[in-house]
Amino acid sequence: MSGILESMECTEVEKVNLATRFFRGDACNWWEGAKAYMIASQVEMNWVNFKRLFIAHYISDNDDDALIEAWKMKKYRFDLRVDIAHDVSMQPIENFGDLVQKSYRAEAGLRDIRKEIGEFNQRMKDTGKYNSQLKPKSSPNKGKHNYSSRSPRNCPDCGLPTSSQAISRMNVQ
Repeated sequence: MSGILESMECTEVEKVNLATRFFRGDACNWWEGAKAYMIASQVEMNWVNFKRLFIAHYISDNDDDALIEAWKMKKYRFDLRVDIAHDVSMQPIENFGDLVQKSYRAEAGLRDIRKEIGEFNQRMKDTGKYNSQLKPKSSPNKGKHNYSSRSPRNCPDCGLPTSSQAISRMNVQ
């Protein structure tokens, strides 16, 4: 709201009047009491004093701390690696310290998993079974044509090699 009021080029008193016109219910009652206090205490009615009283009444130090902690948690989560952020998001988080501890535990757990996988792969390479598990087994005759081991028969008339079909045709005639 202060950005809007700044762009309107109002006086300090006009800023206070415009802002307080939006108050309803308890906020309106609070403003009536705060205005009476400012007049009785001879506090100048301006935007700076109004904001100071408003913040003191409606935003406590605990609320301010909670906002800061929420911002820190959001920023920290945004900067986490995706795998760690996923692990952490599945757990209840109470505060920033809790978030940091759980993210360290998630990272350590993922590191242990990677270490175990690496050790397993190394054992498989060392035993020689690694390649046999990665490649599908193929048949020994895969891609080879199956030819008869017999040599072709020779023609009874000329003695040249010929097919068995040609020889059977000659025998029929």
